Amino acid sequence: MTWQWASLVATGGAAGALARGALGFWLKTSFPWPTLIANVLGALLAGWLMGRLGAVDATVATAHWQALLVTGFCGGFTTLSSFSWQTLEQFNRGQWQLAFANIALTLTLSLFAAWAGFRCR
Repeated sequence: MTWQWASLVATGGAAGALARGALGFWLKTSFPWPTLIANVLGALLAGWLMGRLGAVDATVATAHWQALLVTGFCGGFTTLSSFSWQTLEQFNRGQWQLAFANIALTLTLSLFAAWAGFRCR
């Protein structure tokens, strides 16, 4: 790991985390739509970027873009921890159907979005 790579990941991660926070700030609902939207959009973007940028070892520039946008931004924007906590909260409130819907939607839509993003290169 180089300082340049670490700086790119940190910069992208900060921007992704801010975007994720803004989404949660503006969309307040009983169902965790902001987290679901962030995870699906992040998967779509990561798939599209990986399809466009190609292999990490292709060029130094490609590795830098992947560090900034895929590892950094998409990593900071998507959130497994929020998904996990919000799903657990739904279970704890006895909202079993919502919890299972959240699990199914997040997994299905995120995997489809990553595939669709990659295919749209």
